[in-house]
Amino acid sequence: MATREITIGTYISEETVLHRFDARLKLLFILTASVLVFIFSGWKLVAFGCFLVFIIVVSRLPFRKILKSIRSVLVILLFTALFQFFLTPGEVIAGWWIFHITDTGLKNGVVFSSRVILLVFLLAILTMTTQPITLSDALAFWLGPFKRLGLNVWKITTVISIALLFVPNIIEQANRIILAQTSRGADFESSNPVRRAKNIFPVIVPVFVKIFRASELLSDAMDSRAYPLKGNRTRFHPFKVEITDILLFASFILASAAIMLIL
Repeated sequence: MATREITIGTYISEETVLHRFDARLKLLFILTASVLVFIFSGWKLVAFGCFLVFIIVVSRLPFRKILKSIRSVLVILLFTALFQFFLTPGEVIAGWWIFHITDTGLKNGVVFSSRVILLVFLLAILTMTTQPITLSDALAFWLGPFKRLGLNVWKITTVISIALLFVPNIIEQANRIILAQTSRGADFESSNPVRRAKNIFPVIVPVFVKIFRASELLSDAMDSRAYPLKGNRTRFHPFKVEITDILLFASFILASAAIMLIL
């Protein structure tokens, strides 16, 4: 079932370079890399993609799990490619009936699909190597200046951290219900899309019921502990930038600059 292949939003406890990387610099690295994904094209995009794969391999992250996360965006990849193939003007290289594939559309389809895949890689790297609480604290650090404009930073980061914490719970609950329904004869691997869609409804409803109950319990627990809506919070483990963090981030900047200037 598809939910078993979802790794985005699921933290994996390991001892890797990226796990020890300062969360604030890691978040800046992910945002910068996301911008570069949209800037680069052609061989620059290929080189940048190889660089990201190199980082994943050197950091000893489970590359297979990151590849499996692409399955969750296959529909987006398919529609992105098809829209570019058939709706982009250019020289026609293949056609059938009213559908025509152009050279420009083929190129744009490959480039845009590659960008989606690289963004999935970056999102998987961020969520797999950073705990939700640490990620929300790093986001609060960068949003700190907006407090002067009246923005409640802690509310925003708390909502984000809770959402990330609920992702593994949703997947776990869905897998349990799927196993229970399978033992009762439900067919989730059928090639008939109508039958598969019909069997999905007995899974969606219980998952939503369980999640709503869990959210109510979490809300009561936060209220009973007088969770502050105002004021500044402190961290049990304060952020501390190490020399290895600076060297790693500097290496990323230098490699990105080299790809931009040389290719």
